[in-house]
Amino acid sequence: ASVLLSTFPGYRVTIPKQAKSVLKILECLANTCTLTADLVRIPLIEIAAKTGDAKFKQSASSVLFGFAENVGPKYIIPQIFKRIKEIKNPKLVAGALKWIVECTREFGVSATSYMFSLNQAQTMIAGARGDAKVALASLITEIYRQCGNDAFKFGRSSETAKAHRG
Repeated sequence: ASVLLSTFPGYRVTIPKQAKSVLKILECLANTCTLTADLVRIPLIEIAAKTGDAKFKQSASSVLFGFAENVGPKYIIPQIFKRIKEIKNPKLVAGALKWIVECTREFGVSATSYMFSLNQAQTMIAGARGDAKVALASLITEIYRQCGNDAFKFGRSSETAKAHRG
């Protein structure tokens, strides 16, 4: 798998037929091989950006979910947040953020670094516009829905908030 992945340096494939083929290969690898965080990190932001393009959304999302199953959403989501500024097109940024909401919903907040996600969403929402702002609001809402208001009490973790309630 690592030899094949190394043949796609940067994963910056812009020709639609090539992009679809690369995504199909990555989807197959993600669903049949055990991938490491290092292998997943390389193409991650390029694939996350593709979730904002209608032609690639389904395949890119499937690859990201496969990656999340391999190395865990606690790794994938923070990596996307840390590198999201590399995506210049606002529509593609919104796609990546929407995928983070889907991933948080699918795996549940307990499987994610939800306090990190919450902090990132609260920080980014002021400067966001359009679909990106809606996605960030959806992420905050999803975390709130799953945690109740524990995640929002003075930045305490759920466990700390529960301990204070007695």
